[in-house]
Amino acid sequence: MMYGDFYNKLLAADQGEFTPRRLSRIFEVPEQCFVHYDNKENILFVPSFLPDYAIETSLLKGTFFITPRKIIRGYPKIFMSTDYSSMSAAAKTERELLSTLKNGEIIFEEKIDGVNIRLFENEGEFFFATRKRIDGIPRDAREKRWGEIAKRIISTKYSGALTLASEGIIPVLEIVSPEFDHLYIQSEKEDAYLIDVIRKDYQFTDRTEKEKIAEKYGLQIPRLISKINQSQDITSFNRQLRGLEHYSETLRLEGVVGKSIVYDTTGKRTSDQIFLKVKIQEVREIHKSIGVQRRIIDIVLEGLKETEKDKQKVLLAAEEEFREDGYHIDDAFKNVLLERYEERYDT
Repeated sequence: MMYGDFYNKLLAADQGEFTPRRLSRIFEVPEQCFVHYDNKENILFVPSFLPDYAIETSLLKGTFFITPRKIIRGYPKIFMSTDYSSMSAAAKTERELLSTLKNGEIIFEEKIDGVNIRLFENEGEFFFATRKRIDGIPRDAREKRWGEIAKRIISTKYSGALTLASEGIIPVLEIVSPEFDHLYIQSEKEDAYLIDVIRKDYQFTDRTEKEKIAEKYGLQIPRLISKINQSQDITSFNRQLRGLEHYSETLRLEGVVGKSIVYDTTGKRTSDQIFLKVKIQEVREIHKSIGVQRRIIDIVLEGLKETEKDKQKVLLAAEEEFREDGYHIDDAFKNVLLERYEERYDT
């Protein structure tokens, strides 16, 4: 299902304001999928830790529904190639990506190591949303206010992104800053990269359209690393991915992100943008550390605070979040989770 079709279904089905009950009925998923964001009655949010009750739940994750009728599309979880992940979703994504070579191409961009921000406008006010929060409100005192940093960088260096957002288009930016000391690639300056663009029909633009938008609005985009435009089998494809990993290591990049869109023989778009990422070995090893486990656990605990405090459900949700990146779940991870759980809920 394409996102445009998905949300048009919503807008055509009911002209009323967004409420958990109404959205639950339209999408045929449990009402608890829709929670009030930071106790704001006019903003509903779909947490990323929810089980996939249906295809709709997977598509909904990370989406903000703002009363009366504004939808801010979530940014998808990008899976690693099957060399690193045993998840069925990763294998499915890989097959879908390969299928685009029948009538299109796969482009590979540099994976910028920063904080993902969706910039959008509502009633004259600009908002900066991470994949899980608006304005990057810290979960505890150790974290930076990512939204405030993004706002400062964009307002002073890339005002074209604000113009773009005011026109109803959502720029997706990767923000880098020396203040982001949790990242593998430590940036010496503050900067922003336009990694994707969400159009008014809720679809991502392709690379060519993104280049034109970046030029028009004075933005920069990640460098293009490689293209594949010939059909091939999965073995050949994985061999090329390994080559891109080694190339990334020589350039000291975090990795690359493959992107493609399916078109039919007439050139009509028949899919949403498909993503796949490759990370270098050093980054993968770092991401297995307890430090990363702690951050994932904090994300899950924060997301669950208003809806669920059952210890076993918290554990399952955190495991799912960690497993999505293809990492091993061990006893150390579970021990840290329980420790953090008790700190958070004082049990």
